[in-house]
Amino acid sequence: MCAVGVSDVPRVVRGIIIAPLQACFPFLIIVAPDRIFFLRNGMTCAYAPGTRLKVVYTEDDDGVKDVVSIQAVQ
Repeated sequence: MCAVGVSDVPRVVRGIIIAPLQACFPFLIIVAPDRIFFLRNGMTCAYAPGTRLKVVYTEDDDGVKDVVSIQAVQ
């Protein structure tokens, strides 16, 4: 049997950011001045640059941010 130490388990942080969309690409979006979020599992972004978005995301230990959901806000 193998025991897994707490430090061996990947940490996943969840977060929300509300900021304008700067750019949109097939596999990622950029919001605010320089925050990069990856689109996973066939997700797309149908919003135009400048649209204020609420992005719910997860972030792993390496700092990679994956989008959970995207929604336009006022």
